[in-house]
Amino acid sequence: GGGRPVRVAYQVGYIPAGYRVTEVAAQPGTEINTSNVVLAHGSDEIKFRIYNHQGDWTGDELKPYCAKACMIPMSGTYYLYISGDLPPAEIRKIFDSTAVATDLASDAGWFPLEEAFPTSAGFTTK
Repeated sequence: GGGRPVRVAYQVGYIPAGYRVTEVAAQPGTEINTSNVVLAHGSDEIKFRIYNHQGDWTGDELKPYCAKACMIPMSGTYYLYISGDLPPAEIRKIFDSTAVATDLASDAGWFPLEEAFPTSAGFTTK
């Protein structure tokens, strides 16, 4: 009780039915800014990971490659990588519904976990 709410560096508007948040790791302002979430439905998973990639890609350049995984540019060389055990059209819907924070060093612009995913994907703690 009394701790800070967990925040992640993106907000997702669409998650397929049945998927629920099962794993969260979030830590801004470190050498490696972590904002990783896993959602599961049975043994199938959707993963959100932030990677530091030395490529110089834009969102438009990445869209044609969005099939089993998609990458969204964030800030600098950081990208949000979305992957999952889903048809490419479903991964694309998730990608198209996702907004990312532009400052990874501070969680001030990050989203509270309970607002970062649709209510249907939420979880409760006791």
